[in-house]
Amino acid sequence: MTNSGLINALKNEFDITRQEAIMVVNIFFDEMSNAIASGERVEIRGLCSFYVKKYRQYTGRKRKTSIFQMWKGTEGTGGFLSVVNRIR
Repeated sequence: MTNSGLINALKNEFDITRQEAIMVVNIFFDEMSNAIASGERVEIRGLCSFYVKKYRQYTGRKRKTSIFQMWKGTEGTGGFLSVVNRIR
């Protein structure tokens, strides 16, 4: 579902104005983004969960060039966003 689809569904389901529905959807995504940025885990029941995965640095090889490179870990950085899907 797209952003506009969510807005239309809210507008029709709860009989609110389009501007109110836009505000609700924006607040929802802003709060979810803030939670993920601060390292919290966000779960949408029955759909998926989002979290920042922590890992140590490691040495890896680029497939195309076969050059070994040190990949930085997430210690003290923003990390890597991981999405875990649970389709039922």
